[in-house]
Amino acid sequence: MDRRRQRVAAFNLVEIALALGIIGIGMAGVMGLYPVALKASRNAVAENYSMNSAEQFLCFLEMQADSDWTAFIASVPATKPSPAQLTTANNWSGNDIGDIYDSGTTLGSGVYGVKMSSASVVDFSAHAVIWKTPVKSSYGADTPKFFTDSAFESSVIVNIELSWPVEAPYAAREKRVYAIMLSKKI
Repeated sequence: MDRRRQRVAAFNLVEIALALGIIGIGMAGVMGLYPVALKASRNAVAENYSMNSAEQFLCFLEMQADSDWTAFIASVPATKPSPAQLTTANNWSGNDIGDIYDSGTTLGSGVYGVKMSSASVVDFSAHAVIWKTPVKSSYGADTPKFFTDSAFESSVIVNIELSWPVEAPYAAREKRVYAIMLSKKI
């Protein structure tokens, strides 16, 4: 065979440069999606943790109300704590309600911290604030009569607001409000 007749089909430099350019543009597009996907994943985790934290905290409050109604009512603030009280997580101290921490003050302050972690990494940190509002209701078979239990003698609505991440200023945080109506056990 003659060497001149054997032609090897090869790519030239222009074709290789075009292929690398197309691959580069595709990779840049895929890499651009990573921050969006990470943020969506972080938000989904935070939503799950916030609901779990609220449920845990509501159960704790219900248990406190069942054990001593008068002390419980006295310990829950009547107004929502101010955002100025939600500036840091440095003064959180542990207590006996799992992942919920008090703010270094008494229960009456209404400010708590929530930390959820796996191994040694904190996955979720939030502030939880609680306050009470009176129950507005009606009773009567024939003629409804409306009343408000403003003295909290037999019922109360306890509100919980979770805001996260703790590192962000209060105005820039995600916030969720949960509420539970508790009644005095007879």
